[in-house]
Amino acid sequence: MLAVLWTMVPGTAGARSAPGLEFAKSVDLPSAGFSVKLMPGASEHPLPSPTVHTYVITRGTSQEKVEMFSPAEFWRRGQYAGKWSDKNGNSLALASIQRLLPDGFPHKHATRKAIEERLAFRYLVPKNWDESTIQTWVRAFTGVPDAKSSVLRKKPARMTEVMQIEFPANRHRLGYAFQFNRRYIGQSRAPSSWFFADFDLDAKTDVESARKAIVEQFIASATPRFWSSRERDKSTAFQDKRFRKSADVSPSMEASRKEVEESIRNMRGWWHVHTENYIILSNLDGRSRTMIKQIQRDIERLRDVFAKLIPPTLEFTDVSVVRAFATPAEYEAYVPGELKWTSGVWIPNKRELVIRPLSGDTSKDRKENVLRTVYHEAFHQYLHYAFDRTESSAWYNEGTAVFFQNAELGSSSLVTIMEDRQKASRLQTLANKNQLDVEGMLRMSYREFYDGNEETRLHNYSLAWGLIYYLRKAAIVERHSNYAGILDSYSDAMRKTENAREATTIAFNGIQMDTFRKDFTSFWISSRRRRAAARNKIMRRHR
Repeated sequence: MLAVLWTMVPGTAGARSAPGLEFAKSVDLPSAGFSVKLMPGASEHPLPSPTVHTYVITRGTSQEKVEMFSPAEFWRRGQYAGKWSDKNGNSLALASIQRLLPDGFPHKHATRKAIEERLAFRYLVPKNWDESTIQTWVRAFTGVPDAKSSVLRKKPARMTEVMQIEFPANRHRLGYAFQFNRRYIGQSRAPSSWFFADFDLDAKTDVESARKAIVEQFIASATPRFWSSRERDKSTAFQDKRFRKSADVSPSMEASRKEVEESIRNMRGWWHVHTENYIILSNLDGRSRTMIKQIQRDIERLRDVFAKLIPPTLEFTDVSVVRAFATPAEYEAYVPGELKWTSGVWIPNKRELVIRPLSGDTSKDRKENVLRTVYHEAFHQYLHYAFDRTESSAWYNEGTAVFFQNAELGSSSLVTIMEDRQKASRLQTLANKNQLDVEGMLRMSYREFYDGNEETRLHNYSLAWGLIYYLRKAAIVERHSNYAGILDSYSDAMRKTENAREATTIAFNGIQMDTFRKDFTSFWISSRRRRAAARNKIMRRHR
C-alpha cells in the first residue's frame, strides 16, 4: 500500500501585489494553556498517526513481525499543539518545547517501547532552557541543522523572552520561540514551558511585513487562559449510549487510544467517540449525530461477522481508527495525492480508515453512501490485522470489501448481504457476451486493479465482487461443492504462507478453471440461481 505524506492545499495569492500576513481569528488552545490569534480563515489540520514500519525479525528458524517507528516523528508528535493553513498558502505549526530529541538508537527505526523508554530519560529536560538548548531543540524539530536563533530586543510585556529563528536556505520559513512571563499581572498560573511557532510562508507573501505581523499581532495576542474541567466535551453528544462505559481493554489498546486522541488536541470542532474496538475522530457537526451513532453500532456488528467468517491470526492489540472529515478539501489534503479520487481509504502505514463527506440528492442518500463506504473500508482495516499485516490478493480483499458494503443491518440482530445492483447488472451483461475473465482477475496486482480510468476500475471492482458473492452465497448451496471451500482455503493458505499469489494458487488447486468460468458465467445469467443465492443467509444471527 502507499505511504502517506502530510500535504496542504495552497491557496491563491493576489496577482498584483504580495499579500501580507495578518492575524485576527482568536483560538483557544486548552492543552497548551493559552489563546492566540490566527490567520483569517485558517483551517486546522489534524496530526496524522505515526508512520508504521513493519520489520520481519528472524531468530533461528522462527520469524516475528515487529512494528517500528521513527524516533524523531514520535518525539515531534508529543510536542505539537496544532497545525493550520490559510487561503493564501501560509501555514503554521505550533509546538510546546518539552524535551530534547533522544539519541543513541542503533537503527533508523525503533519499537514504541524503546522510544517511550528513552523519552522518559531525565537528561532530555534541561534545568534551564537557554538560547543554546532551544536552538538545539529547534534544529531537531524542524530538521534544519543550520537554523540560527537570536533574541528579539523588543518583545510583548507578557513574555519573558522571544527568540527569532532564521532558516538560511529558506527565507520564507520563519520561527519564533516564546515564553510567558509568570510575574506579569494575572499570569502567575501561565504555562512555564517555551512554545515554538513555525511559519511556512507562501512564496508570494511579503516576508518583512510578515515578520512584523507575527511579533505585533500573533505573539502579542498570546494570552494565558484557564479552563474549567467541567466544561462540556463535545464528544459526549456523538457517543452512542451503549459504548459510554469503556470496556476493559489491554494496556496496549488503551495506549493506542490515547495516542489517537492526541492527534486532535486543540482542534476546534473536533471530537472523538469510542466503541469496544474502534475510535472515531471527526469534525462533522450535530446534523451527523444520528449517522455517527449508527456507525458505532454497525462497525461493531460487522466486526463480529468478519471474525466469524475470517478468524484473525492473532489477537488485535491496537484500537481501530476511523477519521471522518467534514469537507472534501480536508479529506483531499489529508490522503495521498494519488488517492484524492476515493470516497474513503484504509491507510495501512498510518493505521487509519479515512472517510470523505459524500454527496447525494437527499440526506438519506448521503448517509447511505457514507455507511457503505465505512462498511467497505472497515473490512480492509479488519483484514490487515486478521492476516497479521500481510497484504492479501486484490481480488479477495477488494471483492470482499464490496461484498460487505452491501450489508443491511436492521434493528434486529440479523445481518443480510444483498446483491450490488449496479455491479450485478454489469456482470450479467458481460456474462451474456461470455466476457468474464476470471483467471485474469485472480492474477491482477493492486496496481493493475486501480490503474486506468473510472470505467476500468468499476469493471475490476464488479468482477472481484462477483467472484466473492458467488463463492460466499451460491457455491455453498449449489452442486459445485468443490467450490464451497475456496475462500476458506485461501485464508488458511494466507496464514501459512503469507504470500497472496501462492495462497490463490492453493485455494484453486484442483479446480478446472474452464469449468469454473462456465459455471460462474451461467450463474450471472440465471435469475433462478441468483434468487436462490440471495436467500442464503451466510450469517444467521449477530451476537
